[in-house]
Amino acid sequence: MKEKKIEYLIKDENNSLINSINEEIKTSIFQKRNNLSGEISDKGGLNIFKTFTFITDVQPNHNPIVKLNLKTVRYDNDLTNRKLILSKVKEGIFGNTFLIFIIFILLTLSIAIYQIIEYGFNEKMEFLTMPIAGGLFYIVYELISDFVISNLVKKVENIMTDLGIEYKKL
Repeated sequence: MKEKKIEYLIKDENNSLINSINEEIKTSIFQKRNNLSGEISDKGGLNIFKTFTFITDVQPNHNPIVKLNLKTVRYDNDLTNRKLILSKVKEGIFGNTFLIFIIFILLTLSIAIYQIIEYGFNEKMEFLTMPIAGGLFYIVYELISDFVISNLVKKVENIMTDLGIEYKKL
């Protein structure tokens, strides 16, 4: 899921989806059924993310890789019809990952070029692996974040199915 939004048409008169997810967020870690944590978003709706639990009751991860913004809006005069909008949220240091990796790649590439010019290509060729590693780290980061977002979308779909909410993907 790149920067696009996923939209659903749902029939939810009492906004039970948002209320159910909000209750899931408020429960303690060992009583969670869907393993979700979250917070109220500044842009409206809820930001949800996965909870990572260990043997002890610890605070959820306060800086997840990505969050899924979940909000519902009415789209006509009928009270039961709503539009559910799911969008990927990158905040903090993870919002600027592309810039961070580009700076890392340019810095390591300049070091590699300097070493190759100074000492010769045959002796310092291994310095070229640093910029390649930076590019590979970025690709791995994007793959992991896309997997996490698709997993969160499936969890929201499962919650809608469990609540008996009719939904249609746009």
